[in-house]
Amino acid sequence: MAMNMQFAQLVVGAALIDRRFSSQLLRSRSEALAAVTQHACAPDDLEPTEEDRRLLSGIHARTLAEFALGVERLRALGGRDGRGHASASAAVAAARAG
Repeated sequence: MAMNMQFAQLVVGAALIDRRFSSQLLRSRSEALAAVTQHACAPDDLEPTEEDRRLLSGIHARTLAEFALGVERLRALGGRDGRGHASASAAVAAARAG
C-alpha cells in the first residue's frame, strides 16, 4: 500500500501554522493524526487510511523539523513510482535510517 502524500502535507502544514497541533503531533502522534482531518485547513474530501496513519506514526521525531525530514524520506523512497507514494517497506527503511 502507498502513503497519501496529501495527508502527509496536511499534517506538516497544520503543524506549521498551529502551535497546539504541532505540540500534540510530537507528544501524542496517534491522537494528532486521528484529529488532523478536522483541522480548519483540512480539505473536505481527504480520506487517509489506517496505513497512512501507521506510516506517519512510524516516524521517530522529537521536533517538527525531524518529523518533516521523516516525511521527506518517505516521499523520496516512494518517489520511484513517479507519484510521490511510499510503500510500507520504504517506511520501515526510513524509520530505521532516521
